[in-house]
Amino acid sequence: MLSTIHEEEETHQKPYAEELPKKKESRKQRNILVVDDDYELAHYIHGCLTSNIEHIQVVVVGSAAEALSQIKEKVPDILMADLVMPEMDGFQLLAELETMNILAQMKVMVITGKEFSYADLVHLRKLKVTGILYKPFDSQKLVAKVQKIIKNEEV
Repeated sequence: MLSTIHEEEETHQKPYAEELPKKKESRKQRNILVVDDDYELAHYIHGCLTSNIEHIQVVVVGSAAEALSQIKEKVPDILMADLVMPEMDGFQLLAELETMNILAQMKVMVITGKEFSYADLVHLRKLKVTGILYKPFDSQKLVAKVQKIIKNEEV
């Protein structure tokens, strides 16, 4: 008789896993916009990021004007912009985004091959630039900096 009671209890018990609420996916997809007039470098960045970081979508554009057009359609989570570009440079792009009240909606990493003056660094700080990536760089440094930005967003 004891075995019958025990068998009845087992048939009425729900498996433990069904009682727990389903865990929501905590990682949202991050959208990254890369702005660089150097086509090869921009696509190198795209390849490094998409092959090493999950849950990201990377869009590459070749000019600040294209970036503005893209950002008007969809504001990225992270903007990676070269500072030295023809027509409109990275500083002008960031200033325009600040004027449009869009800059505060994204994290910004600048890409540069030049040394900054103290005034440049102060200006970048005022624009709330999150990171600076100096050329030349390797894929590990690139990926680590972007992962750090993403991790700080999640906190």
